Formats: sequence, structure tokens, C-alpha cells
Amino acid sequence: MDTIGDCAINTDCFELGGIVDMKGEPFPFFQPIVDVSRLTVAGYEALARSRDDDGAVISLGPVFSDPSIDRNTLREIDRSIRRQAIERLSACSDDTFLSLNISPEWMHYVGVGDAVPTIEMVREAGLDPQRIVIEIVESSGDHTSMQRLLDRYRQEGMRIAIDDFGAGHSDMRRLVALEPDIIKLDMMLLKRAMAGGVLQDVLHSISQLAQRNGCDLLCEGVENEEELRFALDHGARFLQGYYLWQPQAELIDADEPAARLNPFLRQYMDDKVHVERVRQRFTEGVEQYLIALCSLIEEGRIALGALPTTPQGLIRFYICRTDGFQESPNYEPRSGVGAGGGEGVGAKAEDTWRVDPSTIGHNRCSRPYFHQVLARIKPQMSPVRSSIYRDIASGQLCQTLGVMVSDNRILFADFSYFSDQQLAELEV
Repeated sequence: MDTIGDCAINTDCFELGGIVDMKGEPFPFFQPIVDVSRLTVAGYEALARSRDDDGAVISLGPVFSDPSIDRNTLREIDRSIRRQAIERLSACSDDTFLSLNISPEWMHYVGVGDAVPTIEMVREAGLDPQRIVIEIVESSGDHTSMQRLLDRYRQEGMRIAIDDFGAGHSDMRRLVALEPDIIKLDMMLLKRAMAGGVLQDVLHSISQLAQRNGCDLLCEGVENEEELRFALDHGARFLQGYYLWQPQAELIDADEPAARLNPFLRQYMDDKVHVERVRQRFTEGVEQYLIALCSLIEEGRIALGALPTTPQGLIRFYICRTDGFQESPNYEPRSGVGAGGGEGVGAKAEDTWRVDPSTIGHNRCSRPYFHQVLARIKPQMSPVRSSIYRDIASGQLCQTLGVMVSDNRILFADFSYFSDQQLAELEV
């Protein structure tokens, strides 16, 4: 979506009854969309541009959000830019796609059985409709007309993208109604999620949602290497932003991203491999700790004074019976212990551990990892790991590990899930 106000627009060049005069004639710019899996230009987003009195190129984004400008005039400008962009792409021999922003506001102008302007433009240009992506840019408008037109676009062979997903415009309703091929992440969500916390959880959920629904995730507004890395970490296939390419008048060679991204991807892979090795060493230490705990468990009771040094990240551990009921308290290391510190010479167990009996009798059988532990053919196999989730009590991202202790007891332990950056800083 063209939300970048490159500079203020001079609306004096617009006539409310018709198209822009020749001095301010609108035209498309094209911002490359990179397919990171193929290292090619996958497509372009067509963005509305014009020139000011000095001849400088300016964005028309502010014009389309200006309620003082006649809507019929804006619709004609929009169609003019779409036609020019389609004609430009039709002259390009590769298989790149063109992403066209179409406001639901325009859709009510097309009645049942009427010719659809974009479809007619594509046919006239002789362009394969599969190379067109219809990008829905707002949540307002006539939803009945919008759904009807989206069905016609699909019947023609075009793809559908939801823009600004995660910005709060009834996203789940839009996802269900539109069944998009591409989810275009709200650029501000990407930037704010980098600070961590709940917004990063939201971004992770959107990534998982896209994968489960067979949608490609597109991250726009990528402005630096850190944002590029963050987008890849969260499963983006398509990337768009000023760090890669600014909007421009000309289409570029489809293979240009390879030369630009290959050095970055080599470093990205090296960094990931290094962190994964640290994570594996951390995991081995955690598993050894659980084995040591298992050997100390007698009749569901823990000898706190005999516990081994607490590993970094331990939040709590507890014991459940195989029928799902928790039979032990939660054993939680006090501040400084679960962060890798030892219990200390001469320290009393009650000084280093908090024993919380409030969860005795709770049933854990509905948790997926509980079934996975019981399903293990060989109990001595490595512990089962849950998916990553946010612990309610501590507010930390964590994983639960589970291992059979005996025929009727299971040991569970909740550990903090460290980010790549946190893990790289640990002494494992």
C-alpha cells in the first residue's frame, strides 16, 4: 500500500470534473517485490506518482486520502495508473507479477454483470491473468460488491492479497472472507514487533496462520538489515522495502536480487548455525538435569537439598501421574537460581526454592505434550518438547519438557525459551 508520503501533494493541479492536466499527468512507479526463496524479483507493486511544478516526482498517496477531491476523478486517475502499469508489465517477458491496489470503495461502481475494468485491461494487454495480484487496501466499503468482484478476479485466474494485515481492521474476518493467496503484513507491526513482547507473539501467530492456510507472507517496509533478518526469522517469502529497492520508473532484471542478497544470506546462515549449536548444547544440559532429577524422585517427593545445580532458564518443575493429575507441588527456583546460579555453599533449600502446592490435583491431560510423553515407545528416549508459548505466571516465552520417571509418573519442567540473541550471550 502506498502509504509513504514522499512529499506534500499540490492538489491545485486537479480538476474536480476530470483527469489531471498534462503537467501533472499521473503515472506508475514500480517497487520490486523479492522472492527470497528464489532470489529473484517475484513482482512489482504499482504505486501512483505525478510531478510537482518543479518536475520532481511525488507520491499521490495523500491525494487518494483527501476527502475534498472528487471521487470520480480519483477513480479515473486510479484506472489510468492501473492501465499504464498493466501495459508496462505486458512488455516484460518474464513471469513477474503485478500487484494492484484496488480500494473496496471503487468496487460498488461495478454492477452485477458489468465489465470489470481491471479484467478488461488485462485482456486487452494480452497479459496472463495469473500475473496479476489484486491487493485489497482497506476494510471499509461495500463488502457484498467486494466479494462479488473478488470472485470474478479469481475466476479470471488472478490472485488476491490482503494489505496491512495485523493493523486491526477485523483481520480474521477479512482472512475468512477473502481467502487470500498472499498476506501482506502491516509494516508498523513488523517494526514494533522487533521490540519483542506480545506484538512479536502476534507476528509469530500470523506467520503460523499463513503457513496453515497456504498463504505466502509478504513483509513490506523493510528499511534495514535488522528488519530483513527479522522478516526471514518469521517466515516471510516475499520482501519489499527501501532497503532492497525504492519505487522507480523502470523494471529491473529479475536476477538482480541474487547479487545483492547472497552475501547477507551466507552471513545469516552462519549466524543461525552458530546459535543452533549453542541451543543444542543448552538442550543437552537441560536434558542431563532432567535425568538427574528423575534419579532423585521417590514416591512423588523431591529431596530439595540434593538437587543438582539449577540450569539457566528453569522456571519450575513438577510431577504428574499418567492419568493427568499433578501430584507434586510446583518447585520454582528463587530469583538468581533459575538464571544459572547455583544454590550456594551452605544455602538452605527453602532459601533457594519456592514450593507452591496450589496446583496439586490439577489435570494436565489436555496438553498435547502430555499425550506425546505417554506415546513414547521407549521411555528412555529424549524428553518431549512442547511448542513455544508464553507462561502466564512469569510472562516469559517458554517450553515444557516432559519425560517418564516410572510406569505411572511423568516429570515436567518449564524452561525459558531464549531468543537467538539471548542464547548467543549465554555461557553454555
